[in-house]
Amino acid sequence: MEKMDHQLQEVRDQVDVNCRNLATRFDRLETNRRRATEDNSRNGSRSPRRERAQPYNTADTDTQYIKCFKVDAPSFDGRLDPQVYIDWQLAMDCYFRWHDMFMSRKIQFAVMKMGQAGQYCENLEMMMGYRREDPVETWESMKEKLMLKYVLPSFSQQLLDKWNRLTQENKSATEYIVKYDEYLNQAEQSN
Repeated sequence: MEKMDHQLQEVRDQVDVNCRNLATRFDRLETNRRRATEDNSRNGSRSPRRERAQPYNTADTDTQYIKCFKVDAPSFDGRLDPQVYIDWQLAMDCYFRWHDMFMSRKIQFAVMKMGQAGQYCENLEMMMGYRREDPVETWESMKEKLMLKYVLPSFSQQLLDKWNRLTQENKSATEYIVKYDEYLNQAEQSN
């Protein structure tokens, strides 16, 4: 037991060192970014509009530990099953809350995680270009476009019907509440 405690402490120490190294790197990157922005503003050039996350806070140790965990993004195979699509979209929303990304990166990353289904997004972008429409620039607008393809308008009503007909029957209270919240969340996403 004592040996395990010692090994666990060694792992914790290594995580602390790695997090401090990462924090130092982020600080340097943030300093370089600020200098480049200041140089651009002095020279009169403008940087492209991007949504930017807050600078990495090295004083927040919880953030340092949390950022050391690996979180994988789910893949979507393009199946025309509204439930599968909504589950993927909710998982991607969670992923994007975990990882700060520029809006353009979110879209590129989501398309990459769609595999063959990403062809739809590329075709959509091409068609919008032909029509001289503005390209999709935010994850929110991308979700709207994908909802039109993968979630039928009647699906929302079907979910609401399931939600309204939900009864506890022989389920435990916990199982019933989980199912209730699941239907509610899916119904909100499909609107």
